Amino acid sequence: MNRNKINQIHLEVIDNLSKNIKKKRCDMGISQSHLSALSGVENTTISRLENMEIANPKLLTLSKLAKGLNTTIASLITAALSLANHCCIEQYLN
Repeated sequence: MNRNKINQIHLEVIDNLSKNIKKKRCDMGISQSHLSALSGVENTTISRLENMEIANPKLLTLSKLAKGLNTTIASLITAALSLANHCCIEQYLN
C-alpha cells in the first residue's frame, strides 16, 4: 500500500473519530463545555478534535472523552476504523 493511500486512510479514521465523538455528545444533549466538565478534557481540545484539527489525538485524551461520553475508548476507535475500512473496500470495488 502506498504512502498516499495510508495517509488517506488515516484521515478517514480521524474524520470518523471526530464525527463519532460529536455524535455521541449531541446524542447525550450536552455541550462541549459540559463534556469538558465530565471528562476533564479542555473545551478547546474537544472543539479541535471535533473539527479534525488534531491529527493524532492522545490515547489519554480519548480515554477521558470516552469516560465522559459513557462509552469505551475501544468503542470510539472501533467505530472509526470500521467506517474507514468500509470506505476503503467500496473504493476497491468501484
